[in-house]
Amino acid sequence: MITISDVKKQYYKQGLGKTLYTYLRFWEYPRLVRIEELLPKTGTIIDLGSGYGIFSNYAAATSPKRYVLACEFDKKKTEVAKKAANTGRINNITFDNKDITKINIKKADAIVVMHVLHHLKSYEEQKELIGECVNKLDKGGILLIDEVDKKYTLQYFLALLTDNLLYPGDRFYYRSRKDMISFLSKFPLIVDVRNVSSFLMPYPELVYICKKK
Repeated sequence: MITISDVKKQYYKQGLGKTLYTYLRFWEYPRLVRIEELLPKTGTIIDLGSGYGIFSNYAAATSPKRYVLACEFDKKKTEVAKKAANTGRINNITFDNKDITKINIKKADAIVVMHVLHHLKSYEEQKELIGECVNKLDKGGILLIDEVDKKYTLQYFLALLTDNLLYPGDRFYYRSRKDMISFLSKFPLIVDVRNVSSFLMPYPELVYICKKK
């Protein structure tokens, strides 16, 4: 069985800079494993804002009966993700290099929105994206949203500092747990919430498990 460690060691060796960055991102592996376990083992999975494809490739590699579509605006990140998939001979994944706020999202059994919402341009844009996701899920379909909890703790300010260092000048649209649940309640969703923080990546991470009614 493929593990997240296998994906790190075998697929992401693409030069010092890229390798170092993706190795640092693999500090998050406990969270990624927990989120992958929430996905159906078969069917179409869409990962919106897939970045370097770490989670997308892992989700595809762990269950060949899945078809994973990874959508990412940054062309360089997409190329790294594609190369990793080719290295790992992952055949059940496709990469789409487009703006996720402008694409026509395809029908899916599950959609993942991981560390994406707070990077959008407004709360209204968040509403539009989630609405589009919900529309493309059948009854019982799963929407997984992984986000930082806007709670004024040391963990939150650490996450905010990290985002400001990585994306200087950007504005971030975080939501608190209460605010996110209120926001998601406007859609036909049954919402559960789990804490997926770990000592390796000590941000206030929450995953919202949303099942379409």
